[in-house]
Amino acid sequence: MTSSRYDLSMLVSQSALSERHRVAVSGISPERSEAMARALYREWKNNPGAPAQLALLCDRAIASEFSLDEWCEQVARTYEWLRARENTALFADVVEYVSCAFEGSSLQPGHNLDWYLTTFGFERCLPL
Repeated sequence: MTSSRYDLSMLVSQSALSERHRVAVSGISPERSEAMARALYREWKNNPGAPAQLALLCDRAIASEFSLDEWCEQVARTYEWLRARENTALFADVVEYVSCAFEGSSLQPGHNLDWYLTTFGFERCLPL
């Protein structure tokens, strides 16, 4: 008996993505893909908007100095932080928060995602 692994392909069919986005998604490490799938399962399962949301994340990563794998790590870490506090948030809000943290960290050394979450929390969170 084999154990099944979560990954983003469980939530977003590769055929629903453009070639550019498929290439970007193929660069996500299996660990990050699994963490993202676990974090987003409730929000993206059977959600017709999930491919567009993943495409938005890909576009953000492509336009930034950070890889999609790094974006996925930060998104998953944000969901872990929220879950530890019995909260969640909409994917678009998490992506916006991570974007601000990336921008702030490049302007202020030492200001990383953990610093922002600890210092400011996550205002748009929802109870689990």
